Amino acid sequence: MPLRIPASSKMQGQPLSFQGGVALPLRVRPLMEFFAYMAPTGFPKKVFFQFAHLLPVPLTAIRRNTGISLLDDLDRRGLIIHSKEDIHLFGPTLAAVRQSVATARAHRIIQEGGRFLLATLPNHGKPTVEPHELNRLSWHSRVLADHALRIGNKEIATKLMHWLDCAGRKLIGPWPDRAINCHQSALNLSQRILGFNHHLTIVRLNNLGETWRRIKETTQAEYCLLGALLLLTDHLGQFSHLEANILGNLGLLRNDQRQWNEAREAFNQAWSMAKESRGLNDPLIFLCVNNLARIMGIQNDFRGAAQFLEQALEYHYRGNHPPAHPNVAMILNNLGLVQKKMGHTDEARTTLTKALTMAEKCLPPGHTLLTQLKEGSQRP
Repeated sequence: MPLRIPASSKMQGQPLSFQGGVALPLRVRPLMEFFAYMAPTGFPKKVFFQFAHLLPVPLTAIRRNTGISLLDDLDRRGLIIHSKEDIHLFGPTLAAVRQSVATARAHRIIQEGGRFLLATLPNHGKPTVEPHELNRLSWHSRVLADHALRIGNKEIATKLMHWLDCAGRKLIGPWPDRAINCHQSALNLSQRILGFNHHLTIVRLNNLGETWRRIKETTQAEYCLLGALLLLTDHLGQFSHLEANILGNLGLLRNDQRQWNEAREAFNQAWSMAKESRGLNDPLIFLCVNNLARIMGIQNDFRGAAQFLEQALEYHYRGNHPPAHPNVAMILNNLGLVQKKMGHTDEARTTLTKALTMAEKCLPPGHTLLTQLKEGSQRP
């Protein structure tokens, strides 16, 4: 579980100590040192303000003329402060500690700063920062983890590596270009902490390859995915689940490159490795089956596509998998469309009706997929 910053109410009554006449709880000081340490790189303003509830009253009640003079001082020190509100809130602390962050206190700065970063991305619930801030925080997380490794604090470095994994997953769907730094940094840390051949390092290499593919950087994606497959050969088939996932991503890459035969081979390999243990409710199996059938259709192999979809459904029903699932409904729908193209009208109508009935069982009314299936079943 992420370590959380204690609420300000828990700090009431603690002794205050700080230089330059500004009082701070002892617990707050290392965090403020961390902010001062990271501020020149553009630490997000919102993260500063989220921390404001921890600050004692004297810091938020700085006189206006004092704040203006502090602005000049902060500019000379290279600190990035965007408004007078920032100055009133953080100016005195940042100005005081920037000049006195000693190497001897690096451990505390890293410890407290790491805890703060981890708290922005809880295991359960939404991140406490916006996606663009999450992206910027990933750079700070990498820097902080590097410092942690240098002083031998592998625990914080490992937690920040997992933080980067999680941040990358949050960003890869809507903002894959912003997920690159997260996955690249997590991979670099994993190589240093766990080693190049560790299976979790290979997982991170696969994640990076998938991210490169999503932003159309095919050369980088191919390098990562083929490299991940090569590293897996040292494990002698111990991680077939992981290998199937990498092959699925490689199939998508070949698909993007319109290399149909290579894509078909990669998807077929992934499907063959995973079909016995994973059903159509599994994202990888659904991806492989859907894309294999589509490629067969592109190559005018409709009979092969129909037989393959029937085989996939047979494997799904044979295993201990959910009988009614949106993915199963989609595969049934695709089978019906293939049957229609083959001229098997009655058979296609039965299959499409079965797909729609299943979708109605497992999806709420008005769902996008339900609408698509209804429209598809009504087409001549």
